[in-house]
Amino acid sequence: MIILFTMNTKEAKIFGIDPKKVENHLLSLGATKVFTGKCTSIYFNHNMKENNRCLRLSQDNGAISLTFKGKEKGELDLFYYNTIKVSSLEHTKQLLESLGFIPDLFLHKNRTTFMLKSVKYDVDKYLG
Repeated sequence: MIILFTMNTKEAKIFGIDPKKVENHLLSLGATKVFTGKCTSIYFNHNMKENNRCLRLSQDNGAISLTFKGKEKGELDLFYYNTIKVSSLEHTKQLLESLGFIPDLFLHKNRTTFMLKSVKYDVDKYLG
């Protein structure tokens, strides 16, 4: 099963935070914790600095998706995403490899997700 959807997403990444302080602050503002768990991302032909685009296969909160990630040129790093849901991480990885895509970046992280009004906040801690 493949479902195509376009995400209208705005994303800000802030590095070097104290995750516990951020989580406590979000909870004090009335946010609801909706997910805690491990996430995996596999990037194919990943070189955003050179190509301004890449493919990412990820498993997050039980959902598996394949995402085209593009970078718009400008003062800020602005990204756009086109995503499809897939049913198998391993089968999709094998399909991409058979088409010549090379997995060259593997990211594993612990993620805690909060919702505050209509805004989703992901607090990540990268592993290894």
